[in-house]
Amino acid sequence: MPPPGLDGEVDASLAPDFIAVAGRDGGIVGYVPKDYLFREPTTSVGRPTEPEIPVYAEDLRTLLGHMVAGKGFVPLGVDPAAVPTLPVQQGPSSAAPATTSRSLTLYVRSATTRTAWFAVVAPGEPVGAHAMGAQGHNAGVGVGCLDVAAGRQLVMVDRPPQDAGATILRVVYQAPESNEKPTLWVDIAADGGVSQGRGVPSWWQGEPQGC
Repeated sequence: MPPPGLDGEVDASLAPDFIAVAGRDGGIVGYVPKDYLFREPTTSVGRPTEPEIPVYAEDLRTLLGHMVAGKGFVPLGVDPAAVPTLPVQQGPSSAAPATTSRSLTLYVRSATTRTAWFAVVAPGEPVGAHAMGAQGHNAGVGVGCLDVAAGRQLVMVDRPPQDAGATILRVVYQAPESNEKPTLWVDIAADGGVSQGRGVPSWWQGEPQGC
């Protein structure tokens, strides 16, 4: 999801056509069409009349189940009534303090049809169950936020990080001990070649985004 703008609204035109959704264990279970999360032409109003939202596999065609209000992801064939209700908690944030974690802004442009996957891992640690902050970008231009704790790495992965056999393609960023909040970009050419850099890329149109 792109970050909200200065007015607190999310620009739906910056969001990919399908948005990854998390399961109860925090891993990605599938993808939801953005039309179910944004009502045209406004940018941040959901669809309260939709009792269930379809969730598709990585091929974006195979239906895996639905997101059900109060239940989260419910696979096909499972009675939502049999799924425990997700607890709602209110209280102080349990996020790591700013001295150990920082949110970076990542711009991605891709000319390929494959989803570009990014995750946060410790140096030398395999992806999979150890990966944090998984994010997928489809063809086109997008931007997102990722929290990278001090000493961890932002890496580009060849498939959804939680999938078996996921392999690191390149290290995009190594977080220093200082409380840095960088802006990075990754550009993926049609032949699969990747370039990267810092700052707002020249190919970004519109106001710069920040996390």
